[in-house]
Amino acid sequence: HVPPYHHTYTGILLPSPMATPFMKRCVVLFQRKLLLIILLLNIFQNNIQINAFVVVPKSTPPSLLPLTSRPFTTTSTLLALQSGLDQRRRRVSNSAIRKSTFLYSTNTTTEAAAIHSSSSSSPTQRIISSVEKFSRLPVWPIWSGVILFVLSKFFGEEAAAKLEEEFLGGRVCPNFYNAEQTSPFIMLVHHRHSFANWDIIRFVQRLVFPEGFPAHPHRGFITVTYILKGGLVHRDSLGVKQTYGAETRHDGKHTQWLTAGAGVLHEEMWDIQQPGMFFKPSSQELFQLWLNLPARDKMISPKVQLLGGEEETPTVITMENSNMNTDEDARMTAKSKNVENDKIATKTIVIAGEHSGKRGSIVTQTDVSILHVQIMEPNVTWTHILPESHKTAIIYVRRGSIYVGEERVPAHYTAYLKSHGTNLSVTSDPKSSSKSNNDQPIADFILLAGEPINEPIMPQGSMVMNYPNEINQAYQDYQTGKMGIPWDHTVSDEDWKAHTERYPSFYKEGKDLFYVQSAVNNLKEWSNKEDAEVSKRGNDV
Repeated sequence: HVPPYHHTYTGILLPSPMATPFMKRCVVLFQRKLLLIILLLNIFQNNIQINAFVVVPKSTPPSLLPLTSRPFTTTSTLLALQSGLDQRRRRVSNSAIRKSTFLYSTNTTTEAAAIHSSSSSSPTQRIISSVEKFSRLPVWPIWSGVILFVLSKFFGEEAAAKLEEEFLGGRVCPNFYNAEQTSPFIMLVHHRHSFANWDIIRFVQRLVFPEGFPAHPHRGFITVTYILKGGLVHRDSLGVKQTYGAETRHDGKHTQWLTAGAGVLHEEMWDIQQPGMFFKPSSQELFQLWLNLPARDKMISPKVQLLGGEEETPTVITMENSNMNTDEDARMTAKSKNVENDKIATKTIVIAGEHSGKRGSIVTQTDVSILHVQIMEPNVTWTHILPESHKTAIIYVRRGSIYVGEERVPAHYTAYLKSHGTNLSVTSDPKSSSKSNNDQPIADFILLAGEPINEPIMPQGSMVMNYPNEINQAYQDYQTGKMGIPWDHTVSDEDWKAHTERYPSFYKEGKDLFYVQSAVNNLKEWSNKEDAEVSKRGNDV
């Protein structure tokens, strides 16, 4: 594995015409193992680059060595493998395998970009640069994720995506971006899970694997958690507890904006409340985005706030024959006799940034837009004006399939847009079947757009800084308790509150000299206890 870590590079050994019979037999035996490895990688990885290496005797004259650098596209084994991979993956036109040349080093990214750049389009129209599919990992419930994985191999990824959406879920998809090319966006994770009382495996699994994310540190960036189903319970080393989500009990607060800044510990556990029926599971679905901070803001005081409702995250609704700015406008218009038969064409929730004159309330350190778009009917086009500064633009398709220009992007694929152009047009698949109740969208996607931060970036683990020495300092500060001391996720709210008051984050906003001195004294006491425990363990050993 080499950066970017979601790509896998595989080599194939080929005997040259000058190889001895013994060498040829050895290569053939080894090649069979390599072919098996490649097929396994094709199952678990979505991007495979294949390089051909040639085995030659040591006695080969140097004048003949350049022959080994010729592309081996005529080799029957490689052609069969290429065809098999293309057929299995059913990738879109810019597949990382398709149209690539089997050389010592093949730059598929550059080639894909060249293919797209040759497409004809309006100079102001934003088009796709490349499309990528990240692996979906089975968890919560793990057995459902495994079943979906197997079904995707027999019936295709789009069929599995529909089943994941409609039924139990059981998969998580981390979209690990190349942060230097997708600045300021570092990562987008799509969670789709469910928790059922009748799931025996669930109760065994949670003995060793908690249902959520126990206390862990962050520094140097922002986490944006947007919930579509279910909810989360948040506790942190600032002493803040929040419950938010997409259910009625959450009072419309569906998004958490956590600015980690100089450093904070936080815990996110699933807010599981079983429905009235025993066999109906508690469904959970969310997106979590990692948004980078510029160097000047990486050490600001941590802060957490909840968003939701028309004042903070307005909804723009477009009817088939008219444009509405909010849900209230749409309801009022629907009562009119002139448009009573109109259908909703698109819905756009503005998490951050602006769309059609409506702006999210959150104040961001850099210029970004985070939009959740739903297209309710087939062959409907949604449009958006991108500011000139938004050189970075990424689309993740949650449901259905969309067209950007002439290129189709299926569900659970990520599309990276080119950096030039201000007009973005996204069209739902004309072949999609329209639903009579108009409740469920035909296509559903997240748009991330923003102005790049032209600074070095060094993401490692749960920290995002500019340079390696800053990463080392961040982990040192965490280990010495400056971001707070982790707590067990099973402790009561009273015990957690007392713990965070005793071992808070040093960087809490509004701290005074007494606060800092008290925290230092508590940390010294904690450190002495830890040193004594380590010493005791050493003596025991």
